[in-house]
Amino acid sequence: MLEDLLYERKVYRILKKLSKQRVAQVLSGPVWIIEQGIPDDPEIIEVLNTSWMRGWVEPLEEAIPKGKLKDGMLPENPLDFTSTGTLWKLTDSGWNVIHRTHQMRIYGMIIAVIGIILALK
Repeated sequence: MLEDLLYERKVYRILKKLSKQRVAQVLSGPVWIIEQGIPDDPEIIEVLNTSWMRGWVEPLEEAIPKGKLKDGMLPENPLDFTSTGTLWKLTDSGWNVIHRTHQMRIYGMIIAVIGIILALK
């Protein structure tokens, strides 16, 4: 049970990281420079695939070239891409997970039921 809670916490943290990605610059090609991107760690890919199965994320583009900036500077042409990967985006359900709207609705229902019970007594 504790493992499940820790895994769900990891999913939540990765979805938060995914929500912070942004396109900083668009180069010719088109090549996107993405700030605060998510690394290609196998553990993170596993969590993203689980989130995809749950409907919280979707692949925006597959097999896109990826690379890292060296010393915060753009490399000289041609751009030095080291790998390919998938670019992910959050769905509406994923945003709801981040903002925990489902939990708030449940808490609201519990408070409403308690209020009705107290009012009837």
